Amino acid sequence: MIHAVTVIKEAEVGDGLALAFPSISSCAAVIATVGATLVGAHFTTDLWAGQTPEKYTAKLLDKLVARIANRPIGRLAIIGFNQGHNPAKIRAHLNVQVGDCDAYDVARKDIQDMLVLALYQSATARARIEIKRTSKVAVVIDPSFVVTTANLFDGKPGAATLSNTRVLRKHFVGVT
Repeated sequence: MIHAVTVIKEAEVGDGLALAFPSISSCAAVIATVGATLVGAHFTTDLWAGQTPEKYTAKLLDKLVARIANRPIGRLAIIGFNQGHNPAKIRAHLNVQVGDCDAYDVARKDIQDMLVLALYQSATARARIEIKRTSKVAVVIDPSFVVTTANLFDGKPGAATLSNTRVLRKHFVGVT
C-alpha cells in the first residue's frame, strides 16, 4: 500500500496525517496527536538521566514544542528503543498527563533498522502505529521539495510503499 507521508528522519520534526520514521535503530519516534493532525519527532539516543535533557534531546524537544505551538496534545505515543531515552521525562516536558501517554519499547522485538508509520485516527486516540524493517519499505521524498536552511530539520513530504506491516496494538505501557 502506498501512503502519502511526512518523512521524518533523525533529528527532524514534522506534522501530517501520516508520519514515517525510517531507520529507527536506537532511536525513538515521539508522536503527538494535536487537533486534527499528528506532530512527530525522531529522537536519536541521548540519555536523559538528570534534571536537564542532554544537548540533542533538548534541541529536538524545543523544535517539537515549537511545532506543537501551544495547541493541546490529545495523545502522546513514544515508540522505539526506549531504554536509550527517557519517555517519562519527555512526557512531563511536553506537559502530557500520564493517562494520555503510551510507550512501546521495540527492543524486545529485536527488529533493527525499523520504519515506524503513524496514522492519524482522531483527536483523542493514539495514532495507529505500524512497523516494518526499513530495508523492506520504499520511502521516497517528493523530488519537488526544496531543502533550505530554514526547513533543513523539518520532515519532508513523500511516500512510503509498504505491505504486511505489523500493527502495534498490544503491550503499550503507560508512562509515569
